Amino acid sequence: MIRLLSFIWTAIKTILTIVLILLLLIIGTQRLSNNKNAIAGFRVFNVVTESMKPEYKVGDALLTKSIKPSEIKVGDNITYMGLKDSFKDKIVTHKVIKIEKNQDGLYFFTTKGIANDVEDPEINESQVFGKVIYKIKS
Repeated sequence: MIRLLSFIWTAIKTILTIVLILLLLIIGTQRLSNNKNAIAGFRVFNVVTESMKPEYKVGDALLTKSIKPSEIKVGDNITYMGLKDSFKDKIVTHKVIKIEKNQDGLYFFTTKGIANDVEDPEINESQVFGKVIYKIKS
C-alpha cells in the first residue's frame, strides 16, 4: 500500500511539474514574441479591465487555444487584437454575440464585454488569437 501511495504521489508531482514548465514556456514565448507566437496553439493572457466582470476579474489569467473560425460559436469568449477606435492595438477578451460569414468564406465576429453596454467594433477571423478554455484565478 505504501509503495502504491508513493508511486501515485510521484506521478502527481511529475505531472504538476510538467504542467508548470509548459505554462512557463508558453508565457515566456509570448513575452519574448510580443504575443505573436503560441506554443501548440496555447496562449496566456491577463485580465486588466472589468469589462467581463463577474466572469473574469482583474488579475485573472486566461488560457486560450487557437481554433478554426468555423468552430467559434455565439457565447464563446475569444481573445483578439483590436484594430479600430479605442480597441486599436489592444488585446481584448470578450463574448461573441454575433457571427457572419461573407461570400468569400471569411468569418466576422461581433463581441461585447458582459459588463459593457455597447458592443465592440466588428472583427475578422485574422484578429482572433483563440477561444478561452480555462481561467486561472488571481
